[in-house]
Amino acid sequence: GNSYTTTLLNFITGTSLLLVFFLVLLGFGAIELQPLPSSPWWIYTGGILGVTYIAFSALIVQHLGVLTFTLYSVGGQLIGALVLDLYLPSEGISVSWYLVSGIALTYVGVIISGANQARRARM
Repeated sequence: GNSYTTTLLNFITGTSLLLVFFLVLLGFGAIELQPLPSSPWWIYTGGILGVTYIAFSALIVQHLGVLTFTLYSVGGQLIGALVLDLYLPSEGISVSWYLVSGIALTYVGVIISGANQARRARM
């Protein structure tokens, strides 16, 4: 199918379910309406970035396969986290060999998956 249709259905379903849960919780008094936080404008870009990520993911996964796409995606997020931890460290957080070795193992999985796909393509 079309990756944009998949993205649209994903967000329509998610938004519908969130609305139902919100209305149920509001009806039982489990939550109260709160104003949006007065934070920097860029905190609201997550929604747009999320939609873009899902749309491109649905498109790319058709070509890479689910395993390879997931490994690349997680590996990229891990490297991004490592860069942020190195250059913008949070209090009490340090880069350890556990983190670096976990990232390395993720990319070993990417290499193995890529080699397996290349071997299957030759058959």
